[in-house]
Amino acid sequence: LFHTSGKVPTGHLDIALYALFTLMVASGLFGFYLTRTIPTTLSSRGNEVIFERIPLFRRQIKDRVEQIILQSIEQSASSILAEFYESYLMYFLAGPRNVLLHLVRSERTSYRLRHELRESDRYLDEQDKVLAAELDDLIKLKDDLDFHYARQGLLKLWLFFHIPMTLVLLMFLVAHIVLIYAFTYGGS
Repeated sequence: LFHTSGKVPTGHLDIALYALFTLMVASGLFGFYLTRTIPTTLSSRGNEVIFERIPLFRRQIKDRVEQIILQSIEQSASSILAEFYESYLMYFLAGPRNVLLHLVRSERTSYRLRHELRESDRYLDEQDKVLAAELDDLIKLKDDLDFHYARQGLLKLWLFFHIPMTLVLLMFLVAHIVLIYAFTYGGS
């Protein structure tokens, strides 16, 4: 508005430029907020994890959980941990879960899973209790990975929005400058 002396633009190109600039400012402020808040929240939930390595770590956790379940089946006559895996963990471990909940820093799903596992603790023998404790740690670790995935993914998504919009704004700006000079100095 300073450039236009307080007037709202009326031409098609000027309106587009104004709208793009407004979106850029809003996106920039949102990005500033994200870059100031997300790193601190990430450090509160486990070790630093490189975004591209999260699927590898998720797979390692899934493999270890499956080993624990097989070990439980071999060691005891109880199928409680195997049923818990089939009912809850198989889906939970299949990929990133609760992305939207992690964006608002909710640990509800992890808490529910871990609570359900602890509830079955009274039915387990000593060997399975040790395995259940390790499962509990792995559930927490997987939830932390999902938290990192959601938060870092939001930062990456913001960049995929902000950077192309910057380029579009620059193209419109160049077109605006060319037209201004063409109409100001072109006729003389």
